[in-house]
Amino acid sequence: MTRGVKGLVVGIVFVMAGVALDGAGVMLWTAVDPDGRIVVPVGVVEAGGARTLVVDIDRYAAAPPGLESLGHSRLAVVAQDKVFLAVGNTTDVDGALRGSTYVAANTSGTEWQVSEVPGRGGPVDLARQTFWWRSAEGENPEIEIPESRPATVVITGPAVLGTVQLSAVYIVHDSQIILAILGGVGFALILAGALMIVLWLRRARSVVSATP
Repeated sequence: MTRGVKGLVVGIVFVMAGVALDGAGVMLWTAVDPDGRIVVPVGVVEAGGARTLVVDIDRYAAAPPGLESLGHSRLAVVAQDKVFLAVGNTTDVDGALRGSTYVAANTSGTEWQVSEVPGRGGPVDLARQTFWWRSAEGENPEIEIPESRPATVVITGPAVLGTVQLSAVYIVHDSQIILAILGGVGFALILAGALMIVLWLRRARSVVSATP
């Protein structure tokens, strides 16, 4: 392969890499909201007439590949009424729920399934417990997913829960800087690659013109 052909190949590779980086930047820009958050739905849980839902967060808490180094993840809940959302050590949560009636949610493939855990009555006032690592209240509460394990998430409210929507929220730190880097490097690669291709075409034309 001659030097000129190598320059053409490198130019094409540069253009393709630049387009890929700019495409990644566009995808990130469309996925990240103004607060630097990527919201990924993880399922809908039908809690029925239960007032307390226990979720095994270890089935989906890990960030998608590549996002671990960019930020941290949170769990968001959309409920039909105001609820209390909290995460704590599994042993503490089990102790607070012992003897209570609640439903536990697990995943089977992409579907969420619930099973009722019978008890003598409703749980103690979970919002008053002091062992929670993170907690929040509202119709759309959100908490940070801790690195500590084992961990259990509890969703409870004064009324029946009905349908509960779960989403993983990934906080991308310095998203504007990341977008600027992707866009800048991508544009530079496209410009450099295009210049190399133009120079190769000019060189090829001059060789053809000089040929008798």
